[in-house]
Amino acid sequence: MTFIARRYALAAVDSRLNNGGTKNLDTLCQELRRFAEVLKGSEALNELLFNPALANDRTQALGAVFTSLALSDLTMRLLSLLVESERVAALESVIEEIEKLADERA
Repeated sequence: MTFIARRYALAAVDSRLNNGGTKNLDTLCQELRRFAEVLKGSEALNELLFNPALANDRTQALGAVFTSLALSDLTMRLLSLLVESERVAALESVIEEIEKLADERA
């Protein structure tokens, strides 16, 4: 899982650094952590994301969650990509990898 998480993290960090520097990496991590906390606390959101029978309902529901959390474009794109590629389970690992990369590049 670490290899996969690192790939997503590298793409997110490169994109964020190209659009605002290391301060934005802190924002990215904070936003991802907020989403992870909501995910941990919501049985309904977990069901939506991990139940293949509910795939058609994901986009609209995720849009509402993203809006309520006031997530940046990059964070929304990264989370959407994780959902679409069925890698949401790697979210904590992705966050950890982003934090490592941010420390390395600071």
